[in-house]
Amino acid sequence: MEIRTRLVGNECIVCGRATEGCCKKCRSVFYCNERHRQYHAEEHNEACLEVQSAKQNLKEAEEEFNQNQNFPGYGDLKGMIASIRKGNAPSLQKKCFCSWTCTPVMVARSNLIGAYLQINNKLSVTNACNVAITTQYLGRCDPMKIRSITANLMVRIGGQQNAYDFIKYWLVNSDQYDCTAKKPKPFIDIRKADAFEPCKDLFGAFENADIDPPASLLVPLALVKLKLLKAVERLRNLQILRCKLPFDIIYLMKPSFRSNDIMKNRRDIRLIDTVAGYEKLIKSLEDDLHLLFEVVGRAFEGKYVVWRCFFESDYVRRTKRYSQGVRSIYKYSADAWMETKGAYEWILEKLDDASHKKLTAENRVQDASRVAALFKAVRSQLADRGSDEEEDYEEYFGEEEDYAEFYCVEEGDGNSESDHETDHKTRRNFGIRNGCKIDYDLMYREIPPKMVFDSLVDTSFGFGSC
Repeated sequence: MEIRTRLVGNECIVCGRATEGCCKKCRSVFYCNERHRQYHAEEHNEACLEVQSAKQNLKEAEEEFNQNQNFPGYGDLKGMIASIRKGNAPSLQKKCFCSWTCTPVMVARSNLIGAYLQINNKLSVTNACNVAITTQYLGRCDPMKIRSITANLMVRIGGQQNAYDFIKYWLVNSDQYDCTAKKPKPFIDIRKADAFEPCKDLFGAFENADIDPPASLLVPLALVKLKLLKAVERLRNLQILRCKLPFDIIYLMKPSFRSNDIMKNRRDIRLIDTVAGYEKLIKSLEDDLHLLFEVVGRAFEGKYVVWRCFFESDYVRRTKRYSQGVRSIYKYSADAWMETKGAYEWILEKLDDASHKKLTAENRVQDASRVAALFKAVRSQLADRGSDEEEDYEEYFGEEEDYAEFYCVEEGDGNSESDHETDHKTRRNFGIRNGCKIDYDLMYREIPPKMVFDSLVDTSFGFGSC
């Protein structure tokens, strides 16, 4: 797994110096002088040729499409693309580019996105994002399946608000768009939505259909929420320092915490003047992140395979262990998460918590079942020895369905004195497993040890251990 902590911007790829000069052919890699361009030419040549080839193929496909008079209803493709680049959505009365007649154009656009992502710096990712957005407007029902790519690219270039608006549109509309309707619905018409709203408010359409939202949209949504959480935590920490620093310094420092475009537009959040206010906001974001983590964890085969795939370094092993859908989400999301400070650590922490909770729950069930089986074994052994002993047994223990009252599962580390306490008459026997303590004496108290031992041996159960 390649380790990269940030997306390189307008910097010379050789020396890292800020510059505005770039490769004149692909216009995606920066160089501060001709000597550095020649030095890097051998390494850059393959990716540069791929971008040039993809651009040429797209140009030819669009020209052929415009010249073909057998495709009425689509309008002038060149004019539509120019309108999209100016920020104007094309008329929805134009046909969607999802039919077979438009396949060459859509495939060429998809290939150009892939070529730009091979270079993988800020300029190339921005170019890929622009092509992806244009492709979304042309093919409104997403025939090339680039919806999740678009959301992640928006996050990578710093457009968290645009990414949230884009994701919210598809979640609210149940991840579907009917491009054949006589009166088509508005397309990606959500602007400047409240990114701090609870995530469960976005899942109404999926809850009505009794299905989970697509993980391909929830993974970038989780990253947007995580970025907001980190920004609010920094503001909270700054508010804590308010008692130690002059107010003027605090007031001047707060604008510098506009870490993304969402926070820049939320002056009301930046000006919260109490720690409790920030804590409430942090709690809300943490709840959203926990919900997203669990929903994505249920996707595909379950068992958090999407999140676990982020830590699989070997490509061959990743291919064998994970399905195509999981690998696709990882392919288009990993870079965005890697470039966000603390993102991978958050995934690892959540996986660790989920693993601990799962083991604890399984151990509690196993221990309870084990104690119940031991309890039944003792009862059976007593029943075989005579009715008098069975009556004494019932007098002390109660009916069979009440045996659960006589074992307990407690939280403990197994190291304290109370976990190994003894009295003068009976040695306390505990089973310890991952912090779960079982007091087996609650079962066989006042029963002859020899009888209990024989019962346990006959039924192949262990004694006093887990």
